[in-house]
Amino acid sequence: MAPPIPHPRHPLAELILNRCAEKGWSLAEVSVRAGYSRNYLDTLTKRDVKRPSAKVIEALARALELPVAQVQSAASRSAGYRIQELAMDDPDLRTIIATAQELTPKGRRQLARIAEVILNETRDEFDN
Repeated sequence: MAPPIPHPRHPLAELILNRCAEKGWSLAEVSVRAGYSRNYLDTLTKRDVKRPSAKVIEALARALELPVAQVQSAASRSAGYRIQELAMDDPDLRTIIATAQELTPKGRRQLARIAEVILNETRDEFDN
């Protein structure tokens, strides 16, 4: 009988586990640093997960001593999202994108209308 084929790890799991190996940390240590249970981090590294919240991503980034954009990108790729990496340099834009992804369709439409109003106001300022 052939040995079981290992399940490929998703990008967020790879990031967490590689960083632990680099720094010599256990998942238990990272969980304490992040303020989340060891079981939750174990879930993030062993199962396909939907994208964690912005709060979790920020806590992981702090615990792993990595830029939020790097953790956010890995989490997004793990969930199947493809966010333009260029946009990740701007912390305000990262927050807007992360928040918008958690909104309902109605909430995203409202946010789009608000952004359009602000954009039009900005254009008016430049035109005058």
